[in-house]
Amino acid sequence: MKKTTFIFLMTLLIVECVHSQTNVTFVNTGQMYVAPQSSSAGVSLYVPDAMRQLTVSGRTVGIIQNGITELGGNFYQDALSTVFVVDGSTNTTSTGKFRFVKDTGTNRTITTQSVNINAFDRGSYYIAFPNIEISTNDSIAVPGKMGIDALSLHRVNNKTGKLILRSDVVNSKSYDASLRVNQAGTSSSLVDLGAVIVERDMTIYRPSNGSTQLFGFATPFKDTQLSGYFAGNWVRRPLNTGTYGHTTYIYGNKDNSPADAIIDQDQYVYLAAEKLVPAQAYLIKPRPNAYAYSNLQAESGLWYTGEPNPSLYDKGKYYFNGKVYTVTPYSEQLFAEDVLFSGSINTASLGSTVNWLIGNSYTCPLPISLLSDAIGNSNLVFSPYIYVYPAGSSTYQAVDISNPDAIIVSGVTEIPAMSVFMVRVSKGTAQNGSISIGKNMLRHASVAHNNPNNVSGKVKAETSTSNQVTFKVSPVGNDNIYDYTAIGLRASALYGIDNYDMLKAYVDDNNIFQLYTLSGTNKLSANGLPLNADSIVMAFNPSKYAGDYNLTSQYVETLSSEGLWIFDKKTQDLVDMKTVRNYTFSAEPTDNTDRFLVMFSNPVKTGIDNTTFKLHLYCHDKKLFVKQLTGYDLGSKITVYDLHGKQLHSYLVNNYPEMSIDLSNINSGVYIVQIRGMQTATAKFVIN
Repeated sequence: MKKTTFIFLMTLLIVECVHSQTNVTFVNTGQMYVAPQSSSAGVSLYVPDAMRQLTVSGRTVGIIQNGITELGGNFYQDALSTVFVVDGSTNTTSTGKFRFVKDTGTNRTITTQSVNINAFDRGSYYIAFPNIEISTNDSIAVPGKMGIDALSLHRVNNKTGKLILRSDVVNSKSYDASLRVNQAGTSSSLVDLGAVIVERDMTIYRPSNGSTQLFGFATPFKDTQLSGYFAGNWVRRPLNTGTYGHTTYIYGNKDNSPADAIIDQDQYVYLAAEKLVPAQAYLIKPRPNAYAYSNLQAESGLWYTGEPNPSLYDKGKYYFNGKVYTVTPYSEQLFAEDVLFSGSINTASLGSTVNWLIGNSYTCPLPISLLSDAIGNSNLVFSPYIYVYPAGSSTYQAVDISNPDAIIVSGVTEIPAMSVFMVRVSKGTAQNGSISIGKNMLRHASVAHNNPNNVSGKVKAETSTSNQVTFKVSPVGNDNIYDYTAIGLRASALYGIDNYDMLKAYVDDNNIFQLYTLSGTNKLSANGLPLNADSIVMAFNPSKYAGDYNLTSQYVETLSSEGLWIFDKKTQDLVDMKTVRNYTFSAEPTDNTDRFLVMFSNPVKTGIDNTTFKLHLYCHDKKLFVKQLTGYDLGSKITVYDLHGKQLHSYLVNNYPEMSIDLSNINSGVYIVQIRGMQTATAKFVIN
């Protein structure tokens, strides 16, 4: 039969027919095209007339679907709305069925026609089906940028078709199709066993060298998915074994014998037939590109699925479809429970912090704004920030949920589907409350999982980034793998710990690289400093593999400071980050971690006077000239320090208006000079 496109035209006859029927069936053996048009209430099913221009102003689609619509082709979502009305009042909410019919022998799609699917914003224009029925052996593919709702999803008439949630890389960004099953009920009652296939693309997160990268993951299935999908890759399992469900080793980094440098086996999933648990946080450690999978059998401790061809383990995309290498095929049950996580605490005084580590097993994002509301309504006292483990990040990223003037670290505004996050119940206080996180919080968003600073759609948080800088570090050649730290200048901030600071979710693990700033012994993801702050140490903890990294800066233009400079203590490089914005450096596993000095005031350069601190300096040929001294300075003490505070030279002022200091025995770099006497001042200078 010749393929055609059916466009339903609203006529008086259809309206009268709909009014007189309790069950109306439209059968389309071609392709159904939904276009924007004004809606009408009071009918059982309203299908608008054709308007092919997506940008028609003021027109929307609203179909009240209480009957049955059968579709034998593709579904094109080109409406400036969610198409079907499923969240209205009792009289306007669709309760009918949308049924995919007819065997064509090829996969069908839910996609777009008027615009490219890669430009689709599912945060605003997802498709809200009522009850979906699959009465075909064809599978229905949903592209990575599409979002759909369904009250339920069932297969009928003994058909075997499936809904495929694609995972696509678009312009070097990773997108997973978004599905909400938003009717109350259990997974088994709402979605047929084996009716949904979920994909997860990890191609862009695989390192190019021997380094390892942890990848937060939560199974989208309820008690059926097997760990064998990740054969060839280590699967870490942070266990909730403490009081109130506390997770001590949030990176799955338990090691009872630190000298052996091997994480205990109970922190790993290494049996191919072990079932992954919903809402449990898992951390996948993908093998690097070009890894020789023939070496798997020789590696200690890894049990895999017995596939005779090792190259088949080299997967950039995982298809969770009940067929795992040589494991006996099985049917998977999509996770669609009403409650993802619930926790309660009742104690006169909580003696230690409780880490609740949660995996978002839904196939749709959880907005942080709604999590924040749930935390605020729980009667529990939480840490003012939560931790998210977005795809590609080497560590958990801190997100402040309490301070409107917060320092933005990674800009994460949602918990992506199948991703991991952590909330912390505060110690040292009475606790009596509970929290529940469920599918009533789910929202679609057009967000690339590997680019959390690029957010659009209804989940977007209204934040203003001001007077701060965020640093990102990535291996050269793959900026989809990264870590962040941020510094903000605030009028009420302190050099010590203050309300702007967010602790780093740090781990003593040389498998991953980490970036953070220091406040005393505290390692921070976000660091609030006074407005007149001069400098702060930024640490980089390298992995056990040597490599080259890019350090980039963001939001520098918002700083009120004199500028932004980075001094690399290892190479003695001084970089103006306000001009360059990018610095490439090499790292060895033996490098000191406190590698960088971030400076907000202009360091003294050779041949340039600096009057910021009333010290007038000039450096030439390894000699430091202190100028414009007066008789009041005679007898004052001049001391030269390195950036660790070690005293290198000390002199008494015996001459004015100028005095020279010989520095021929110290290396190039940034140093501090201080004068104490009738006048006291401090400044930095650079020896080239």
